[in-house]
Amino acid sequence: MQDRLIDHSREKIGRLECASNWVGCILANIAAPAYVDYEARLLDSAAHLRLASTLLWLHNHRDDTRPLATRFAERPLPLRSGNRASGVSDDDRSLWVENRYQKRGERFELMLAPSKETPP
Repeated sequence: MQDRLIDHSREKIGRLECASNWVGCILANIAAPAYVDYEARLLDSAAHLRLASTLLWLHNHRDDTRPLATRFAERPLPLRSGNRASGVSDDDRSLWVENRYQKRGERFELMLAPSKETPP
């Protein structure tokens, strides 16, 4: 699963795909600075949805008595966020995933409902 930003750095030698669409490549290079943030935010949205799906998966498997961090680490591949860091908070009260677009914060977190065994 790819979960990384595309390298938009300019190259001294033109890309081969620009040979048949040089106008499109010129327009893409002009727009690239504005759209880099959108690309990161789009990838973040997908990671946030996978984290929410993980929360539902954990809820559906709440009979599993292993530690939360262990269950999180062994979640199915479609619920993982590629090559970005994610995990369980130290106090086991939230799940988190790092953001690519860090102007909205380094991490996105989802709070967990307190378990009956955990004191408030």
